[in-house]
Amino acid sequence: MRYHYRVSLLLGAALSLSAGTISTGVNCSTSDPIFLYSSNAPLSDCLTYTLDRGVLQPNYARAEASPGHVLASHDVYRYAPGPRLTASALYGETYNVTFFGGSGLGVFTPCVQVSPQGGEASADLYLNSPAVQIPGSVNLFGVSHHIGSPYPNTSCPDVYNGFVFVFGQSSTFSVVLKASVDSQYSHQPYVRPTADFLSSFSVFGYARHEPLQGITWDLAPVPEPSTALLAALALGIIISVRGLAHVKTG
Repeated sequence: MRYHYRVSLLLGAALSLSAGTISTGVNCSTSDPIFLYSSNAPLSDCLTYTLDRGVLQPNYARAEASPGHVLASHDVYRYAPGPRLTASALYGETYNVTFFGGSGLGVFTPCVQVSPQGGEASADLYLNSPAVQIPGSVNLFGVSHHIGSPYPNTSCPDVYNGFVFVFGQSSTFSVVLKASVDSQYSHQPYVRPTADFLSSFSVFGYARHEPLQGITWDLAPVPEPSTALLAALALGIIISVRGLAHVKTG
């Protein structure tokens, strides 16, 4: 015996802060009762129950975004036909960084950690300024690099995907982190992808591309999101919303 409701709950929120821009959303599509916990930009989550053999079994979807970190998760009861749950989180930040301990040009690569764990997780890095770039790595926004993996991965991109800088002068770059889950495709009761910016760097010499030791840096967020960051975030939010909308109407 099951309840005979048909409800599709699509929740999402976005917020622009001095600490970055964040977006979270969850979707609970089910024929059973739905209970909403929250729908705020830092956190969106929902709870629904599946009635199986006279017992109500819980199903959860959750999305979180905070400075340098995103998480999406679902926990689905699998012993009866369950609901389709999705969650999506996005975080973007633009930083100023200044490196010390050398002279002339260098190359830096921001370090991130991407852990799909049954869902999807990624990090995108963009150089906003200065305009100096490694030949062969130029695009509309400057140097960019995408990091995504089917396996947990801590990555500081190699020098050929790095950003050129001048010692003692500020460089501006953006980080966009994404995590998402969909219980229809995860084939697991519990998944929890995450993506993190580790606020650390690998630094290389420009001429020989050798790793440099003893380098220090000053790192601080830019008060307002940059044009490049807003463009990247807009694309990420459109993709996330389209995915959730497909779940709602499919």
